[in-house]
Amino acid sequence: MKNKLSIVANTYMKMLHFEEAGEEWLGDKHIFLHQTLLATGSVKAWTGTKEPQIFEAPSILIIDKGVEHNFIALEANTTMCKLPRQADRS
Repeated sequence: MKNKLSIVANTYMKMLHFEEAGEEWLGDKHIFLHQTLLATGSVKAWTGTKEPQIFEAPSILIIDKGVEHNFIALEANTTMCKLPRQADRS
């Protein structure tokens, strides 16, 4: 998996590019409510103790602040961008 970070004008963006099905991004948590854009592909996603759900691109996932969230790519070349409202250093 490739991970790129960008901060411009106090807007933070993290791009996650899952190159293979089965790659994971687990245990992430932020101090702000934020949205994650699933631009390509599909993922299994879950937050906190909620049951996993399947999402297919294009989708926007809204994730509450302080809640652990997890993603598993279900196909190769899945790309997600996490977009909190300001720079998040958690």
